[in-house]
Amino acid sequence: GSTVSASAQSSVVYVDTRFNEKYADGHTFGVNAFSTIQEGIDAVSEGGVVHVAQGTYNEPLTITKSLSLIGTQQISTEKEEDISTIYGENSAATILVRGSSAPVEVSISNFHIKGGTHGILVVEKASLLISGNRIDSYKKNGVTFGSKIIAGEGKVSGTVDSNIIEGSGV
Repeated sequence: GSTVSASAQSSVVYVDTRFNEKYADGHTFGVNAFSTIQEGIDAVSEGGVVHVAQGTYNEPLTITKSLSLIGTQQISTEKEEDISTIYGENSAATILVRGSSAPVEVSISNFHIKGGTHGILVVEKASLLISGNRIDSYKKNGVTFGSKIIAGEGKVSGTVDSNIIEGSGV
């Protein structure tokens, strides 16, 4: 049942591009250690924390549950090699956050978020805290809340605090 699958999930997971079956820095690869962020997001329990090591992760992400996604350090204008970078290339969104029947609460902090039409796109019953990130190289908007201009649709909200957002959109 659902209790078994929930208990198999970890409340804290670690992501590092160097992790594999032979090396997971004391964690268990495939359980609480992963080499891609999306695998970490999929594996962490509802309300859990995904810690992402420094490095570049060439993958657009989809988040559909409450969680905290935390990079290595708050972004400044220096030491690019020491930070966690998420590169969404030509995706619709580098990070897509979508709620379901129950609203999701997501925190995204300490990343360099690059690419995508939207750096972060928040749709359908989601509340976000976006802090300490650099968001750039997107085609339309750095952060977009809601995809529909219909009263009462979407139910999205968020706080954008202490970020560096550079580009043609907001």
